[in-house]
Amino acid sequence: MNELTRLASLEDLPVAGRTMEIFADPVERASIARRLDLAGLGRFEARLHLSHGPREGIVILRGNLEIDATQTCVVTLDPVAMIMEIPIERYFSLCGRSDDDGDHAGEDEEIVVGIDNEEPEPLVNGLLDVGEIAVEELSLSLDPYPRSPGADEMMRRFQEDNIDPNGPFARLRSLRDGGH
Repeated sequence: MNELTRLASLEDLPVAGRTMEIFADPVERASIARRLDLAGLGRFEARLHLSHGPREGIVILRGNLEIDATQTCVVTLDPVAMIMEIPIERYFSLCGRSDDDGDHAGEDEEIVVGIDNEEPEPLVNGLLDVGEIAVEELSLSLDPYPRSPGADEMMRRFQEDNIDPNGPFARLRSLRDGGH
């Protein structure tokens, strides 16, 4: 089960589309933080709009995710606070739907996508978990190597303290520093 399940049925999507808001509660935020290895997740809010695409069977999800989170610095292990607004734009293709005569519309149908367009993700059963999509977008937006303000200085000091004057790179270091 996902940490943040918010299902949207696309079978009865109005012509004007549907707007959804997601406000993760403390338990959901703690679960998301564990999954994404965050030190904390204080706010997780999404405002999303589902709309029909340019062709029948295409659905577009657009909106923004706003988060207040804390990651751990990979150098100092200090907390690194961040506030992010993450744009979301995903395209889906409804497939596996049955029409009145029992044929399956979209199963063998090729979807042509222009070079500037997103390739639609296939969607079976007409249900979309917009909560999981928001968590995925957060995951993709996180810094894989967060650094606190003091991380660079700590790395510089560590390197200076651990230079082996007789090590294999000593000659190269002396050439770099102007020695002969």
